[in-house]
Amino acid sequence: MKLKGLIILILLAISTTIYIVSDSKLYYYGISDFNIEDKTLPLKLKPDFWSSDVSYPIIGFAITDELNMLVIGKGKKWHQNNKVIETKEIVKYGFDNKSLVAFIEATDNKFYYVEYAKNTDSTSKRELLYTVFPRIDLEKYKWIDVKTDEKKVSQLAMFRTYSILLFIVPSFIILLGGLILRKAGNLEKG
Repeated sequence: MKLKGLIILILLAISTTIYIVSDSKLYYYGISDFNIEDKTLPLKLKPDFWSSDVSYPIIGFAITDELNMLVIGKGKKWHQNNKVIETKEIVKYGFDNKSLVAFIEATDNKFYYVEYAKNTDSTSKRELLYTVFPRIDLEKYKWIDVKTDEKKVSQLAMFRTYSILLFIVPSFIILLGGLILRKAGNLEKG
C-alpha cells in the first residue's frame, strides 16, 4: 500500500512541476491558467484568449483591461485621420514600463502599430490614450510574436494538458488495481 501511495505522490510532483513550468510560459499568449510568476503588462492590461466560450464570433488572442474589456483584438476599431482601422488580427505586441504597442493586420490588409499609453489629460475621462502609427522604434520594447509562435504555444498547451493525464491515468490504474486485488482477496477469504 505504501508503494502505491509513493508512486502516486511522485507522479503528482512530476505532473505538477511540468504543469506549472509550461503554464508560466503561456502567460504572454493569453492562455495561462495561473500567473505563478506574477508577470504583468503595463497600464493594467493583460493578454487573453477569447474563444467560443467568451465571444462569438471568436476573437482569439486579445489584450484586455482590468475589467476584461477588449482593448486590442479582432474587430476592435480605431479612428485615425478620418479613417477607420479595424483589427483583423494581432501579429505581435511589445511593451515597456509605460506603454504597450500592438502590431496588427487590419481588415484593409495593411499593417499598423497601435500604441497605448496613460492619458495625462486631466479633462478626459479616458485612462488610456491610443495612437496609430505606420512605423515605430522597435528597439525600446520587449516583443511577443503571437503569430509566429502559434505552433510552439499550441504544443506547449498540449504538453500542459498531458501533464494532467500523467497523474490521472496511472493513479486511476493503481487505485483500480488495488480495489480489484482487495475484492479478490475478500472473495478468497469468504
